[in-house]
This record gives sequence, C-alpha cells and structure tokens, in this order.
Amino acid sequence: MVQPLTKSPFYGRILELIRSFLNTNLKTWRALTNPSPLIALRRRAIRVGVWWRMPPLRRALIDATIVFLRRGGVVRAQVLLSMVRDVVIEILTHVLSRNVVFTAYLIGLELLGRFGRYLDVVRSAKYVVYMGIQWLNTPPVFRWNEG
Repeated sequence: MVQPLTKSPFYGRILELIRSFLNTNLKTWRALTNPSPLIALRRRAIRVGVWWRMPPLRRALIDATIVFLRRGGVVRAQVLLSMVRDVVIEILTHVLSRNVVFTAYLIGLELLGRFGRYLDVVRSAKYVVYMGIQWLNTPPVFRWNEG
C-alpha cells in the first residue's frame, strides 16, 4: 500500500529542506510596507487548509500585521519582522510541502549535492526535477543512502 507523503518517514526531511530553502531566500527582509504578499499567503493557506491548523496566536500575528500595513503603517522593528518571518516560513513550509514539483526540485538539488561527482547531469532545473521525481518514485528499499 502506498503511503501518502505526510505519513512517509521522509516527510520530516522534506520539511527540513523546504525550511532551509525559505530561510536562505527570506533573509533580506528589512521592512514590511506592502500587505499584498501577506494577504496572498493567507488566502493560499486557507485554500490549501493549512491556515486553520496554525496556532491562533500566529494567525492573529499575520492578521494584525495585515491590518497595520493596510492602514499605512510600516513594520521596521527587527523583533517583529523576525516573528512575522518565522510564521511566514512555517505557513509556506506546509503549503509548499504539498507541491510535488517543488519538493522534487529540492530533493533533486540535494541529490546533486551528494552525488554530483558521479552524475554527469546538466544543472538544468528540468533535470533536477526529473531526478527528484525519480527518487520520490523509487521504493524506500532501493533508495540510495539517505543518512
């Protein structure tokens, strides 16, 4: 019987890959002035079903930040920015873990990092995704060393 991705023993590693990708790409927040990305994030999280699984205080932080930014405020406090960034990373982690192509891309990047010297693969995103999908479709018994 095929296990869904959320029941897989590799789901924790996939979430870790997504979090590290988001941490490296969301480091440069200096200030928040536009509520549109947060509104889009909230809509996407509600649509996917992640929003209601988040703790109420984290949802309230995003909602309060959206209201503050809509009224013309600017978030510059580093502590508040880091709190909002952590909540955004958590929401995006769960939203993006349901996207198979993105998950396959991250797994393919990790496989290239581990076995790149043995593989003569063009570093095109298409081939990285192919390699990640191939790894996801391989039964756990036959997968390469995962440790």
